[in-house]
Amino acid sequence: TSSFYATKKSGSILERMYEDAESKKYDGSDGNPLSGVYDTTESDFYDFYSDSIVGRDMSLAVGSAGVTVVAMIIHTKSPFLTLMGLFQIILSFPLAYFVYYFIAGLVFFPFLNFIGIFVVFALGADDVFVAVDKWKNARHELPHGTTEQVAALALPDAAYAMLLTSTTTAAAFFATAICPVGPIVCFAVFCGLLITFDYLMNIFLVFPALCLYDKWILKGSKNKCINFDWCC
Repeated sequence: TSSFYATKKSGSILERMYEDAESKKYDGSDGNPLSGVYDTTESDFYDFYSDSIVGRDMSLAVGSAGVTVVAMIIHTKSPFLTLMGLFQIILSFPLAYFVYYFIAGLVFFPFLNFIGIFVVFALGADDVFVAVDKWKNARHELPHGTTEQVAALALPDAAYAMLLTSTTTAAAFFATAICPVGPIVCFAVFCGLLITFDYLMNIFLVFPALCLYDKWILKGSKNKCINFDWCC
């Protein structure tokens, strides 16, 4: 067996070498594999590998987001509430990163942090389900009540229920920060921040959205973007 080295510093050549090595095009006809394909000291092969991994993970994240959106729209029967729920999940990312980078001073952002996407999508959707169910139960108890009366009954209960689940989950991640392994510490802190901001965004976005939703329903709105339960 033998080894290949890049003799020219060219991105296209290095990328082609990496792809050929991955597809085993360099293997000899005698069945013996190539001992190695090497790039320069710039670690280009590592960058290509990392980009391919991130690309595959992002496709899974998009799939996870799609499943979450479908579940929310089926449960809430409201594209408007689903959109607000998705928005509060997405908004938690830049907020968490702001605290992570500028306040906590963690400049290293390992690929492991991207797993937080799946965590916050699951927990964020659960928070939306809790808020919507609490609101519907309160409306059932007060069928002729005003939106303000329903909000006074439902929202404190929903906020408390979500606070318990969010606090315990975030505390579990933050507690993992005692681990001496750097990427694990970064992952734990980032996921804890994601969950914290997801809870806050649920309070500041989904709760007001529920109030608007209820007012529109009381006015007899037939807009399918607000609610399509009436047409089922």
